[in-house]
Amino acid sequence: MADGIQIRDPVQRDAILDAIDATGGDAIAIAEGPAQDELGRLHRAGFYTEPTCAVAPAALAELRDRGEIGADEDVVVPLTGSGLKG
Repeated sequence: MADGIQIRDPVQRDAILDAIDATGGDAIAIAEGPAQDELGRLHRAGFYTEPTCAVAPAALAELRDRGEIGADEDVVVPLTGSGLKG
């Protein structure tokens, strides 16, 4: 579903890992099912995004479920991929 980010060896891999390390961040893998569910939720809420874009809010939901990000913590998740393709 999220073929835009299914890259085995990203060109910017080292920069990504450095940024995660420098900010105390993390990276997680999200299964297709939760990403599809999130895409549907976004569309029902009026955000017509492309499938890859739904992975970030699905990851946020997973991190909240794990208790790694509290329900009262503010988080910005940019929705950068439009579902309107020409």
